[in-house]
Amino acid sequence: MPTDLDLYSIFCTVARCGSLSHAARELYVSQPAISQSMHRLEYTLGCTLFTRTSRGISLTSEGRMLYSYADKAVSLIAAAEDKLNRMRTLQSGGLMIGASDCANISCCRILKSSIRNIRIFSFRSPTAPRRTPWNCSKSARWTLRL
Repeated sequence: MPTDLDLYSIFCTVARCGSLSHAARELYVSQPAISQSMHRLEYTLGCTLFTRTSRGISLTSEGRMLYSYADKAVSLIAAAEDKLNRMRTLQSGGLMIGASDCANISCCRILKSSIRNIRIFSFRSPTAPRRTPWNCSKSARWTLRL
């Protein structure tokens, strides 16, 4: 039963607001568009989600059950989108930089001085020989956590 995620988001807003017109103002769309979306969701699910009155709307038992799940789902998707955006703009996540041993020392100093809240982890094979700053033939891999 594929249903547009936007319908669930609108449903959650309508349920929170308790009124189609209040939800329309919050979502910056017309009230008939909200009403049509809720009719389409009810038709798709095959049940009535709202009881409509002159003073607004109230959730039916099916609507309350759906809201308890849909609200969590919509919140999780919004959090995931926010996390992806933060990773994409390098506000969080990781960055791998490969450099020779000679460059490692200066790279770390430059990165630490230019990026706040950075943690640097060095990964080395347990069988690899101990590296010295003057031995430039070996390479290292640094993982930066922002």
